[in-house]
Amino acid sequence: MQGQAGAGGPRFWRFARSRVGVGTIGIACLASGCSSDRPEVSLPTARPPAAEVERPVTEPADSIATPRPTAMVSGDIRFARRGGPAVDIGETVVYLRRRGTAQGTRSSSTVRVTSETEEFAPPLTVARPRQGIVLANEGPLVHRIFTSELEDVAFELAPGARSDRFSVGGRGPVRFYCSLHSDETFVIYVEDAPHVAVLNDSLEFEFDGVEPGRYTLAIWSERVSGPIREVSVDGFTRLREPIWLFADLIDP
Repeated sequence: MQGQAGAGGPRFWRFARSRVGVGTIGIACLASGCSSDRPEVSLPTARPPAAEVERPVTEPADSIATPRPTAMVSGDIRFARRGGPAVDIGETVVYLRRRGTAQGTRSSSTVRVTSETEEFAPPLTVARPRQGIVLANEGPLVHRIFTSELEDVAFELAPGARSDRFSVGGRGPVRFYCSLHSDETFVIYVEDAPHVAVLNDSLEFEFDGVEPGRYTLAIWSERVSGPIREVSVDGFTRLREPIWLFADLIDP
C-alpha cells in the first residue's frame, strides 16, 4: 500500500507540476493574444503655447460710426403791432450761431454773385469768411465795383464779364459800390455759423440737422439786426422759434 501510495505520490506531483506548467502557458498565450489584438490609439496634436495662438481680429469699439442725434429748428418773423400791414424789412439773414465752440469750417466752393439788370444790384448773398467770391455781370451796362474791405481793388465788369476770384474775412455785411453809378450798392453777408438762411418774400426759415448744443438765434437786415434769444437743442425735439419784432420801433 505504501508502495502504491508512494508510487501514486510521484504521479500526483507530476500532475501538479503539469497543471502549473499548463497554467503558465495559458497566461502567456492570453497575454500575447491581448497584446496582438489591442487597437492603436491616436494621440491629439500638441497645442501651441498661448503666446503663439492668433487671436481673431476685431474692430475697436470706437471705430463703429454711430450717427449723432440732430433736430430741426424753424420759425418765422412776426410783428408785434395791432392792426396794419407787416413792416417791410427787406432781405433778411437769419442764422444759428453755436455758443462756446468753433463755427463752420472754411468752404472750398465759390460763391457766384450775378446781376442781370442795368443796375448792378444782385440779391443779398451769404458767404463764409475767406470763401471764394466771383462777381458776374449779365446786364447791358459796364460797372466798376469796389468795397472798402479790399483796398485799391476795383472790378471792371463789361456785359457778360466776370471778376477775378476774391474773398473777404471777418463777419457781417460787406457793402459794395459802383464808381460809375453812384446809386448802385449791394451787400454780401459774411457769416461762419453752421446754419444760415436768407429770407426774401417769405418770412419763414427752417434749419435741419442741428446738432445738440446751445445756439444764439440772430438776424440781420438793412433795417433791423442783432441777437434774438438763446436756443437749446437736445437733438430730438423739434423747436419752433418765432422772431417777434416791434413794428412801431422799426416804422413809427
